[in-house]
Amino acid sequence: MIAATTTSALTILPVGSSIIDMEPKGYNTVTGFTQTSSSVASFTYDLANGTGDNRWAGALISLGSGFNLAANDLVISGSDAGSSYYKVVLEDAEGDKVTVRVNVDGRVSLTQSMVDSVGNASFNATDVRYVSIVVDDPDATTGTRIRNHDRWIEYVPVIAATTTSALTILPVGSSIIDMERHRVITR
Repeated sequence: MIAATTTSALTILPVGSSIIDMEPKGYNTVTGFTQTSSSVASFTYDLANGTGDNRWAGALISLGSGFNLAANDLVISGSDAGSSYYKVVLEDAEGDKVTVRVNVDGRVSLTQSMVDSVGNASFNATDVRYVSIVVDDPDATTGTRIRNHDRWIEYVPVIAATTTSALTILPVGSSIIDMERHRVITR
């Protein structure tokens, strides 16, 4: 359990890291997901839309090529006025997991010694591939969990308006072709 914040710098995540919302199938517990930059993402939730084991909401961070928790602490930051705690689930390349409960808002540090204390000897701290952030507080109903990272979460901005700027003149030799979805054949 993490009960105190840290002043350590946020972790620079591996290149290729990405974030997406997650919820139990068939339950609309994540009611909104926003990523405004490569360092900030948030999701809103309504746990009243779930019941029993399906009363949770979260976000999944894929760590691209992996993160070595044995070499560096994983420092993340989050806040949420709607719940008194959240869980961080770390998953290694083999699918082994450890779960740590976080009882504070703000910057927290996940360490190898903390992960080792969970007692899953199969967990490979040198090759962490996924970080799940899960809200399942029985006293929480709605809220917004905001995630902050130093950088490297893949981000594709949305172009929502047209421009009156002049068209770009492409270099000599530029060409255009059509694209189709590639058909995959499995045997």
